[in-house]
Amino acid sequence: ISAQTSTLLCFSVNGVFKEVDGKSRDSLRAFTRTFIAVPASNSGSEEIQRAFAMPAPTPSSSPVPTLSPEQQEMLQAFSTQSGMNLEWSQKCLQDNNWDYTRSAQAFTHLKAKGEIPEVAFMK
Repeated sequence: ISAQTSTLLCFSVNGVFKEVDGKSRDSLRAFTRTFIAVPASNSGSEEIQRAFAMPAPTPSSSPVPTLSPEQQEMLQAFSTQSGMNLEWSQKCLQDNNWDYTRSAQAFTHLKAKGEIPEVAFMK
């Protein structure tokens, strides 16, 4: 908060993120946004209701498959052993038809070639 009165609030948000795309490898980006908030009392009851209404859930285009207890256990073990997060570990296991040995070999091969993105290791 950089400024505050009874009728004004000024604050800034800063951030740094790594952009992951095929063109620029590991580009770091930074941003700063400054906001000035003041009370506004000219909104009608419809606008207030719309502003604070709960949005309808976004329909999913494909159902999320549930994992069997064996697959969940395998996923946890693979994530622990590989150091990858659950999302990327599951992707690797699914791509190799839940064959743990084949998944581990594929992971080792791709990691040695530097083809696994950093985001796969962010937990």
